[in-house]
Amino acid sequence: MSAVAQNGVQGRGKKTKSRQSISKNPNRSNTRKPTLSALFLITVEHAVKRMPHKRCFSNPQKYKDARKVVSTHLGWDEGTLIFANKLSVALEKRRAKVVLVESRWSRLIIDYNRTSARLTRYGLALDAKTQAKVLSDYKNYYDDIDRIIDKESARRAVFHISLHTFVPVLRGKVRRADVGILYNPKVRNEREYAMALKYHAIKNENLLRKESAFNKGYKFYLNEPYRGWTDALTNKTSKKYSKRRAYFPVCIEVNQKVVKDAELKKLISQTLLQAAMALSGK
Repeated sequence: MSAVAQNGVQGRGKKTKSRQSISKNPNRSNTRKPTLSALFLITVEHAVKRMPHKRCFSNPQKYKDARKVVSTHLGWDEGTLIFANKLSVALEKRRAKVVLVESRWSRLIIDYNRTSARLTRYGLALDAKTQAKVLSDYKNYYDDIDRIIDKESARRAVFHISLHTFVPVLRGKVRRADVGILYNPKVRNEREYAMALKYHAIKNENLLRKESAFNKGYKFYLNEPYRGWTDALTNKTSKKYSKRRAYFPVCIEVNQKVVKDAELKKLISQTLLQAAMALSGK
């Protein structure tokens, strides 16, 4: 199951406290008007390195092999969920509406960023009952996202950020990007959102340099370190909701060497808000 939390709205995943219920003054939070009427949908496809218990594996060696690599980039996107939570809080402090949806299983078992419900070789080593559970959780993840997009984009702009992190060096090659904005240039809404994000990111970075000791010089690139038109969650939803002018999907990849930077969180949250306001007209 996916875990969904949105200002008091619960999904079918594990129960989590809404942000209002843990705030110091929930009544005040309830009455404040949002900065814009749009919704930010943040999804984390590689959120965890969680695996089923070893007794669920019909092949014990597969479990041992998986345990050796589950903590690497093969098993999850390290730092993504923490960054997503901090980003959500930063957006909500600016009175934006946010829904965060996170995956339940390691990508070693099933890849939530692939649009066909196929178990990996490790997932296929699970017993039949656990396989069915994993596939059901995957389906619930996509169903939750579809439900949110279908409902919300009919009445307001929805800005969907599929959030990921990547390792600084892969197979001996240094990745030059600090932040990658992945999109399909042939899709109007994706293209407009990606261009707006990069424009405001550069603009905000220049302002931060003038206003403080900020001197990081983050490098933003379009469609790096991956291409934005390959098989992925946002490509599926983009096609499905292509007639919804109010749906803007994009994938943001953050280099793991900078994902813990507070300055980057501030920069990206401000950029997301400004791009959304520019595209939604509010």
